[in-house]
Amino acid sequence: MGSGSGSARLLAWILLSITTYGFDLICITALMPTIRDDLGREELYGAVFSVFMLGSIVSLVVAGHLSDRLGPVFPGAIAPALLAAGLLGVALAPSMEMVVLARALSGLGGGGILSTAYVAAGRGFPPEKRARLFAIIGSGWTIPSLIGPWAADAVEAAWGWRWMFVLLVPCSLLAAVLAVPIVSSLSRPETHPGPLRNVGPAIVLAVSASLVLLGSGPFADPVGAWRYLLVAPCAVVGFVALRRLLPDGTLSARPGLPAAVASRGLLAMAFMTTNAFLPLALVEFLDASVAGAGIVLTVAAISWTAGAFLQAHLSRAWTPRGTARLGLVLVCAGIMASAVAIRSDLSILVAYGTWALASIGMGLTYNTLSVYALNVAPAGGEGRTAASLQLADPIGAAVGTGVGGAIVATSLGFVGFWAIMASLTAVGFAAASGLAQTATSTASLR
Repeated sequence: MGSGSGSARLLAWILLSITTYGFDLICITALMPTIRDDLGREELYGAVFSVFMLGSIVSLVVAGHLSDRLGPVFPGAIAPALLAAGLLGVALAPSMEMVVLARALSGLGGGGILSTAYVAAGRGFPPEKRARLFAIIGSGWTIPSLIGPWAADAVEAAWGWRWMFVLLVPCSLLAAVLAVPIVSSLSRPETHPGPLRNVGPAIVLAVSASLVLLGSGPFADPVGAWRYLLVAPCAVVGFVALRRLLPDGTLSARPGLPAAVASRGLLAMAFMTTNAFLPLALVEFLDASVAGAGIVLTVAAISWTAGAFLQAHLSRAWTPRGTARLGLVLVCAGIMASAVAIRSDLSILVAYGTWALASIGMGLTYNTLSVYALNVAPAGGEGRTAASLQLADPIGAAVGTGVGGAIVATSLGFVGFWAIMASLTAVGFAAASGLAQTATSTASLR
């Protein structure tokens, strides 16, 4: 993108899309305890988050490949429209089952938004500006995080929780309309990315992961113990599909891009899962209100943004490996400290502070891995790199929220939940050792 005004318009569109996406996630997380009380089916609490992430899997791959083949304008317009449809579906849902289905549709839109935003950042801005750029993009979460829980609480008290999602529909549709004149100005890749052969594995992965969660989770049991027979074969099929979608060597955290993707997935599994269940924990253990429980999401996003700007500063002197590992240590410490604060009936302000620590670590590691991955991406392959990197987020979060919901429903409860989430950050720390000292990689993107 040549002109400064063009870059400003592109950044504005990215921020609009990310901000709307942020409001969607903040509001559904803050309002889920209320939605559960209204519609029932507590066993589907985790599924609301899981299906969103699983829907993102398909759209991340499709949007990334379409961006490499045709440019990002088409997925940039379709993705916000799908998010709008999902928001409307939640607002009109008569049951928790319909909320789950609507969130799957929103996931298709949300994954496309993230993938297209990363492609637009890679194509529209030079490498030397990307660290600062991702810090600015991270601030797109600030507005929904600051006012989202309060807005959700106020709208729920005045008109009911459904209206919060109705109010977000026009913003998402505006992002869809503006994508055509703004994103179309980006240049198309000079190299041909090849066929869309990863779409099939993405669908297989989403379906098989859903069946694994259905077979092992605390859902309705219409087929008795036979449902457990789904788990092993579907897990094998999903594992094979996952290997097709990720860069070669990801599952063994091979140095370079594979290590970044592996570490990103483990980070998402630990942090995003804990973040999704924290409002419920605050309501159950500390008797927090919707707004009070939602404030932890505000604290998380602001601290994440602070960590992102800190990462931009540290990137001048620190290696990607060092910055990512520091962030993972902070995430682990924050998860364990939050567990102690909540289970010890300490003030909710203490819980806010402990989760702020984890969120700063998230900003450090997440943005480090984002910048690192784009810097090692081959020319014309930014879309596939973005899809590979972003795919780690919904896979990690979907598995984490599904398994987390099952753990919370067992005798292990939140104690076992927090222990497992903290342990995942230790594995992510080990995977981050594969980040090279400089941004070079020979990873295959297929």
